[in-house]
Amino acid sequence: IKASVKAGKPEQWPVAVESDGVLFTASRRKIWNWPLLCAFSNRTKDRQARRDSTTARLLSLPQPSTATAVDYNATLSWAVGKLGIGSRGSPFNLKRIEPASVNKEGFIGGGVDYIRYAISQATYLYWSGNNFFNSTEQELRDIMQWYYWNLAVVHGPENMMNNIAMLDDILADLDSNQPGATVHVGHDGTQGGLSDLLSLMWAAPPFETPMNVVATPPTGSLLFEKDLATGEVTVKFGYPDLWTSWLANNSPPTHYDVDFMSHGQVNATVDGKTTSTVAALKALADKNMKKHPLVADDIKRCFESAARRRIARQANQTH
Repeated sequence: IKASVKAGKPEQWPVAVESDGVLFTASRRKIWNWPLLCAFSNRTKDRQARRDSTTARLLSLPQPSTATAVDYNATLSWAVGKLGIGSRGSPFNLKRIEPASVNKEGFIGGGVDYIRYAISQATYLYWSGNNFFNSTEQELRDIMQWYYWNLAVVHGPENMMNNIAMLDDILADLDSNQPGATVHVGHDGTQGGLSDLLSLMWAAPPFETPMNVVATPPTGSLLFEKDLATGEVTVKFGYPDLWTSWLANNSPPTHYDVDFMSHGQVNATVDGKTTSTVAALKALADKNMKKHPLVADDIKRCFESAARRRIARQANQTH
């Protein structure tokens, strides 16, 4: 398969999995939503919208509380101690948490991004049974809030666009009034995008996050359920406690249980409510798609395009 996402140049990574519109590489890198690919009509406006969104979130989302997390400078010192100082010099000489930290692409640079990278490497290795950075569980718990804060700040209009086709599928399934289940495969950015589109919030202890930020630990899953008798929709977030095996046995876990019925299930709220309806979810999505005025038309167009393709795909399946 020749897949192209940049200037018509085919990607070179070997394809490992192709499933209903999502193409993955052997390294599990998602290279495009095919055939549900949407693009912003104006890249300059896209970048400006992302910069505006990231800057606004950076200023409005509360940073991790020092009562439950390590402060920024201490976390940066920890990261430098684990990763060292590279050719660009010390992160301490880079911009701090301020609007100037947002680069031209709309992402956070400097020490904040350095922290995100250090935390992701240390925790994912630790949870996999490889404590390469010689970290303690407590220090990883204390700094993890900075990772989720960073993700929440940079999740903006592009993250909405990347997950709009999946949202269309979810809403169509819920609206069908037919019993059954559909499984979608994604990642933490998918959960963040759906959270933004549907105003979803959840807590996932023991993963602590700053206020108004959701935790998206590995293998976490969102479950949308509709009561066919009442039409009520509930949303749950299921996840494994990745620390449990270490705490109990001081050894890495051999597997993670993500069974919604038996482990790690919490209720999510939709716009602050415990239940919703399909109509209310559609209205919320429509409202939230307009949060980024510069690219709102593009996001809406992508949503409508995804619906047309879904309908055409369903028609082909019936013939």
